[in-house]
This record gives sequence, C-alpha cells and structure tokens, in this order.
Amino acid sequence: MRPAKNAGADKNDAEIRDDLPSHDLSGGNYWFADIARYQDNKGILRFGGGLTTDSFEDQ
Repeated sequence: MRPAKNAGADKNDAEIRDDLPSHDLSGGNYWFADIARYQDNKGILRFGGGLTTDSFEDQ
C-alpha cells in the first residue's frame, strides 16, 4: 500500500501524517466479472445464477 497524507485518527486535533497506508484496491479482482459470466453460462455458478446484463457494470 502506498503512503497517503491524512489525519492519523478521526479526532479534531489528530496530527496530519504523510506515512499512512492507503487502502486503495483499484484493479483488484478485475477478472471476476468475466469468471462469474463464464460460470453462469455453464450452469456452475455456486451462488446466484441467472445473471442478466444488468448484473454487471460496463467495463
């Protein structure tokens, strides 16, 4: 996680620090929508099923 600049706590007098870990997970599981579609089409999606195109955001 790359460092981020922010308050170290949610208190009014919290010190602003520039070494806080950023919990940004951009790009995480970018492949999941394709796998879910594949499994749904094969009838092997364990939970859910019957997905529609509205179930996924445009990529």
